[in-house]
Amino acid sequence: GNMHVALLAVLILFLHWPDVMLPLLFLTGFRIIGRIAKSGVYGSAEHQYLSDPAELLRRAGDIIAMCKERRLPEDEVEFLREAC
Repeated sequence: GNMHVALLAVLILFLHWPDVMLPLLFLTGFRIIGRIAKSGVYGSAEHQYLSDPAELLRRAGDIIAMCKERRLPEDEVEFLREAC
């Protein structure tokens, strides 16, 4: 195909994408049999999901803070905006 693997590698670094082996796999090929390697994209299944609206509202501040911590630094966001 026409995939630019070097660009993919740069985007993975800038976006802090956990699967850093992805560009290499596009070059060498993906395994079609056997055990799937952990990529780090999906977290463990130990997450607790809030289904009770009252509990969700009670923990809203913590959830918002957690989301803000996961954001890219503003200088990286600006770099990506300029690059597009």
